[in-house]
Amino acid sequence: MVKLYFHPVNEDWHPHFQSTVETPLDLSDAEGLPDELDHRQEARVWGTTYESKKARYHEEIEEGDIVLFSRDGRFFAGGRIQHSFRSQEFGQWAWNNPSSELVYTLTDFEEFSIPTQAVTAPLEYSEGYRVQGFMRPVKRRQDNLRSKFGSIEKAVESIKAEHTQTSVDGGQKALAENHETEDSTNAGNEDDAAKDLVDDESVTATAPYYWVNQSREELENEYLQAPRTDFPNYDLQKLEQGDVVFNYVDGEVVGYSEVTHPAYLVHVDGEEKRRVDIDVHLFDNPVRFVDAVQYLWREDVRLDRYYPVNHAGINQQYLFNLSEKAGDYLLEKGQEDTIQTLNNPDHPLVTQIQDEQPTVYKATSPPDYWLTAYEHAAVGLEEKDQEHWSNIDAGDVVVFHSRESPSRSELDDQESCLLGAGIVRATTTKPDDRIWWHDEDNDGPEGKTFSRLLTFERLYLSGDFDAIDHTKDLAAKAPATINGDLEALTSNALGFAEADDICNQASGSGFPRHRAIETLGTPDDHSKALAVVDALASRVTEVPPIALHKSFDGHITNDSTKILEKLHFPNGQGEAILAQVEGALRSGKHVIFTGPPGTGKTEIARRVADYLAREYPYLYSGSQVTTATSDWSTFDTVGGYMPNEDDTDAGNHLEFTPGLVLNRFKKRTTNTQRNDSLVIDELNRADIDKAFGQLFTVLSGQPVQLPYTKDGAEVELAPVDDNATAQPHEYHIPDSWNLFATLNTYDKTSLYEMSYAFMRRFAFIRVPEPDLAGLDDSELRSLLEDYADVWSLHTVDFHIDDGVDPLLDIGRVWQAANGAIDDRAIGPAVVQDILSYLAETTALDWQHRLTQAVISYILPQLEGVPQRKRVVTDLAAVDQIDQDLLDTASRDMLQVAASQDDG
Repeated sequence: MVKLYFHPVNEDWHPHFQSTVETPLDLSDAEGLPDELDHRQEARVWGTTYESKKARYHEEIEEGDIVLFSRDGRFFAGGRIQHSFRSQEFGQWAWNNPSSELVYTLTDFEEFSIPTQAVTAPLEYSEGYRVQGFMRPVKRRQDNLRSKFGSIEKAVESIKAEHTQTSVDGGQKALAENHETEDSTNAGNEDDAAKDLVDDESVTATAPYYWVNQSREELENEYLQAPRTDFPNYDLQKLEQGDVVFNYVDGEVVGYSEVTHPAYLVHVDGEEKRRVDIDVHLFDNPVRFVDAVQYLWREDVRLDRYYPVNHAGINQQYLFNLSEKAGDYLLEKGQEDTIQTLNNPDHPLVTQIQDEQPTVYKATSPPDYWLTAYEHAAVGLEEKDQEHWSNIDAGDVVVFHSRESPSRSELDDQESCLLGAGIVRATTTKPDDRIWWHDEDNDGPEGKTFSRLLTFERLYLSGDFDAIDHTKDLAAKAPATINGDLEALTSNALGFAEADDICNQASGSGFPRHRAIETLGTPDDHSKALAVVDALASRVTEVPPIALHKSFDGHITNDSTKILEKLHFPNGQGEAILAQVEGALRSGKHVIFTGPPGTGKTEIARRVADYLAREYPYLYSGSQVTTATSDWSTFDTVGGYMPNEDDTDAGNHLEFTPGLVLNRFKKRTTNTQRNDSLVIDELNRADIDKAFGQLFTVLSGQPVQLPYTKDGAEVELAPVDDNATAQPHEYHIPDSWNLFATLNTYDKTSLYEMSYAFMRRFAFIRVPEPDLAGLDDSELRSLLEDYADVWSLHTVDFHIDDGVDPLLDIGRVWQAANGAIDDRAIGPAVVQDILSYLAETTALDWQHRLTQAVISYILPQLEGVPQRKRVVTDLAAVDQIDQDLLDTASRDMLQVAASQDDG
């Protein structure tokens, strides 16, 4: 798109203009010409002295742009720019002035005479605007000209046609006679007369750019204004037409302005002030001071005096000087596109930052530290980093920076680099006495431990993850082996120098290298983080976000109160059960909980699985609870062929779809390694052989090839081996994976159908019902009170008549149900249901309520029990039970009578 430039020619330089523009410059004898003029015999050439704002205009010149030359209030000539170049040598040769180094050549040159106002008015400059210095009207003004005339070329031709005539020979001739009686500088002089120009001496030095802390009123009315004093920050008289001033308002550089009229006097409320007219160009995206201050305060950018930024922030005075670097930076930042151009916009790390707007951090440590971090799938922080650690949330992103020198002197240095990143799942801790990293020393003088952990939902590494032996702790490896691991770890990493340069380009400040952890950018500005992660994305591959090769060696008994909350086990039974579970997990066993219904088997299994995922997120990614059915087959547990969800061919395209168990090891949508504990309730309902099939082999510790293919390869389910990263057809079982199941001892047939190979992988842990035999009324009531307190169910909610002892009545019912026959009992969960029912049915009398609770919650448990009549008879004998109501229900539901005499 053609642009318009103005170039004034003063009286001293007009002879040079005549000899190199009006008359083409003879180049035939010139030597060492720039490439743009080489092999040319002559050319129309003009130039200007170097200043930063002129240089910016000069750099923007494109072939075909139009330049108009002005003198004495008129544009007297013009042409199209052909080439532009910088050369002090040419300036010396052509005009005996090496400072005239910004040079351009002209074609289609012609002379005319047009009042300056005829061009500046359509550009919406103020009346009396004078061209001072080589310049280009801002884009907004040029767009106005295009909208009025259709294009810059048409605008110039239309204005020329209005003010010139065509001579007989076809050329255009300025109608000088039309202006003989007109003062050629009349418009400018009238304006100067109307505005009392300031002739005060400047008290501060000029600068390439300026900065003003401006009011909204000044901005809207396009002027600068300050008291007429000698105060340095009111020195508006030094501003010249064409100077660039950055407008700072309410914490943002909202745009820049070009001075259109030098300082003149105005009187405001009786006070004499200097005013400067400006042409305001607002940024589409204002530059926030907090985002720019780090660059502006750099030693190579800031000025020593009259600078708007200090070490504490922003100076509060009015007018300031800016360096060329500072001004160029603000222009570039203010005119940046709102959307960053990304090379890897669909990478999960990039989309996480763009879609979720998390806080992005960088963590810095020695290279051998990162070997341990990937070994345990966790980043460890010291106590001094507590504040950052406590502020990190799930979904935040951490970029991993490796220093050059390892923490151990016998190891080889590596290139300082960015070697990976992760999306945070959770924060957790490890005991201080559990040493993972080489330089941890809980008992040393520094007491350094990395016990505050970051764990990850997704984890990425630029190096060769499978070339590293993850089966051995770093402490057990020889230095030569570790050096090889370090080379594999840092291969293909993003070098620090390149990362630092990327950060500087994106935000004006480098990559933070010193602190162990800090934010990368700000929560509201992810430009730096996005730039770095985008560059890193093409180098990294996804690796397991959990420690595949680590067995569970933690504890659950330390938090028994939390796990057993709202559960009651008399005489420390709950703690004993958790101790057995902990021992099973630490010895690598899966767990089957056995016992009567309602004892809390499923709840304990679920809570333990949730606890593992919450407290050990570097080992466990989650948990899943399901209930077995008699219809289960390996299709449900292992998987099988199903129509592709995206299939449009009437379901004719089948692909392998993982089942319940395989989905615990890999996320289907992303192929990310998982380690979800699986809780199977009522395992005895399933046909074990039919439901688990090939899993027998895997649970025995052996790999198995499944009779399915995925991406052309046989699906394989296997314990994790040396190759930690899994291909799409591979499902790796982490060393710490747990299967929890519950087994109702009412039906033991399935227990004996399990193969020995299957059974020996499990620890069988009984969850018993409380022993009610022999308890007297006081002990029974006390036991029920303990349960009621834990469940927050109180007899005051029962609304019963005086003389009724509800907890004793319920206790007697429970005692009767559990004491009638051997190996047939109900657990506390059934009693909790009864208590809840009684609290919600207060409209019924107590005897009716209690009997109906027995019918609703106990009789269904007796279905199919051979000796169920004995249980029903004992229940009927309990005080406060309506025998007739119970008898009717038991005959209907269980086909037995409630009376002793009626068989």
